[in-house]
Amino acid sequence: MDLVFLDPLYYLQLPKMDLIRWKQNNVVVAVRDEWDRFSSFDQYDEFMTSVLNQVKRVLKKTGTLRVI
Repeated sequence: MDLVFLDPLYYLQLPKMDLIRWKQNNVVVAVRDEWDRFSSFDQYDEFMTSVLNQVKRVLKKTGTLRVI
């Protein structure tokens, strides 16, 4: 593969309170969906390491990885 574009899971586990952006004056919405739940940062890191290892496996040596 020449290019891999990766938009990984956020693991945006915010407290159960309203966090308000001060300039935009709107509430930050936490991700509470099942697909984005991990028991710890270590579990999230393991998942992302696995994903990146698969990217490395298929990406050409001259390829590009874009992560947002």
